[in-house]
Amino acid sequence: MSQLWWIGLGIEVQLNAPRCPQQNGTVENLQGTCKRWSAAKLYDQVEDYQVRIDETLRIQAETFRIRSKGDKTRKELYPELWQNKRAFNPNDFKIARVLDHLADRVWNRSVNKGGKVRFWGQSTYLGKQFTHLPLTITLDPEKNKWHFRTEKGHLLISIDNECFSEADILKHAGISKN
Repeated sequence: MSQLWWIGLGIEVQLNAPRCPQQNGTVENLQGTCKRWSAAKLYDQVEDYQVRIDETLRIQAETFRIRSKGDKTRKELYPELWQNKRAFNPNDFKIARVLDHLADRVWNRSVNKGGKVRFWGQSTYLGKQFTHLPLTITLDPEKNKWHFRTEKGHLLISIDNECFSEADILKHAGISKN
């Protein structure tokens, strides 16, 4: 759900293949280093730990030198990251971006022996006559409806998109829009 919030803000999300952190080894290594440096077990109060995390990130960016990059710090290598003129604004979230993103996807499912399909944590009853039938599921962003089709494209059912609303995504992200 967090990814949908980022997408709604206009951030392009790039995912590793499941269980393949090696695809983004630099970031994964950095996270491990920061975890070790920040020593979470030493802090009882979240505020104290946040101070330690902030200091760890400052040291990592401004002090730690990277031999393979000419002994420069990350701040020296990427100064534009400290000059970000784009301030966070929760009002930049657009549900249309999320719906368009979802509309570009196709999900494959099969009807279970009870005649139901599980999708995004919800069950949809199609009927026992469709048991084990392979389906594709797509989203129509204009009508905000999910379409359940046979492999040959025959529409079985269209249902309202109750999985993703702007309010649900923002609530999950802990954001309230003004």
